Amino acid sequence: MEKNSLECFDGSIPFIQKDDYKSKPFDVKRIMTDDSCNVHYNLHGSSYWNVFSSDLNNHEITSERFIHLQCNEAHTTFQVEKGKTILVPNIITGYQKAQKTALTPFKQMQAAFDKDCMFANKLIIVGYSIGDEHIKTSLRHNPNLTIHLIAPNILDYNKYLAMKIFPCSNKGWEPQNIINGKVYGFSNNIFAYKMSFIEYLELSPNH
Repeated sequence: MEKNSLECFDGSIPFIQKDDYKSKPFDVKRIMTDDSCNVHYNLHGSSYWNVFSSDLNNHEITSERFIHLQCNEAHTTFQVEKGKTILVPNIITGYQKAQKTALTPFKQMQAAFDKDCMFANKLIIVGYSIGDEHIKTSLRHNPNLTIHLIAPNILDYNKYLAMKIFPCSNKGWEPQNIINGKVYGFSNNIFAYKMSFIEYLELSPNH
């Protein structure tokens, strides 16, 4: 986005100069309040993040200019609950995933995405399983939301979609309408596109 002169906020205080290699803290207040800028949030962390700590319960996750391998250093731990110690990661995967998302800036980015889903008119999903509660909750409570799912394998995806999105509804397992064998409408506000993301952009140039 920067190469195309589009300002984009990734959650951290930006690097001003090319030779600025200092670690940058995350602008947590802006993450929580700025709802008008272009953003790119790594909701599960990044190899460009680092974890600094001065003791077992005092840490900060920062943004780096270059890739940082956390595995090369001593691990920082934190107690989200008494007696439940977790490793403070720069990337969240697998074990203790829910507890790790309670750390800053993961928590604030997840909350910002949750808010965006709740007030958005359109959500475009590419290569995603719709497993997180953000999507299902926004469908239940945001009647204006339309979801466009880019799924090249949609013919094998129907039952999976139904289990994920319609587990407690009377909606059918199969799409209610099919357009040109490419666009599958599961309801008035959920559409799946049997095509690549590039094909979708060509079909919808306004995106």
